[in-house]
Amino acid sequence: MSASRFYPDVPFENLAEIVNASLEGVALGEHRLTRFSMYRALSNVLAAHDGLSKSCLAISGSNRLGLVLGLKAARIVEAGYPEHTMLSLGFPDGALDFCVSDQVLEHVEGDPFDAVRESFRVVRPGGFVVHTTCLLNPIHREPGDFWRFTPDALALSAAAPAARSSTPGRGETARR
Repeated sequence: MSASRFYPDVPFENLAEIVNASLEGVALGEHRLTRFSMYRALSNVLAAHDGLSKSCLAISGSNRLGLVLGLKAARIVEAGYPEHTMLSLGFPDGALDFCVSDQVLEHVEGDPFDAVRESFRVVRPGGFVVHTTCLLNPIHREPGDFWRFTPDALALSAAAPAARSSTPGRGETARR
């Protein structure tokens, strides 16, 4: 069954492929529909800010989220675990234009608010930080599963000075 049958206004055809690839190794379940719906809502929201001179930090294999957001020209900088953790990304202050993490926050072994602050630290003023995470997904212990987040908790985590956040269903981006 084609994804476009359910979502005819999806801006690019391979969204279903991206969703499936992002769920590689995850047991089948209703969270596939949730992921597809979330990606649809995020589709191309940062495309107008993309460019060859831009750089995007993709935490723990989150480069697909950058594509969903419309970052097709920006240089992707990978920050994979365990070399990098969200609590200590190892990049200078304001070094990047974007920072994305897709289903990573629940795996932070430490204070997730510190992890969000760290992601804002490495993004320049005027840049964007986008984190997706789960609330109702089953426990998935790869490498560990420590947290669940309500929309209010996500808004609170992005309430650092100079950060603006909106919650799922109302746009999942936060801008410095």
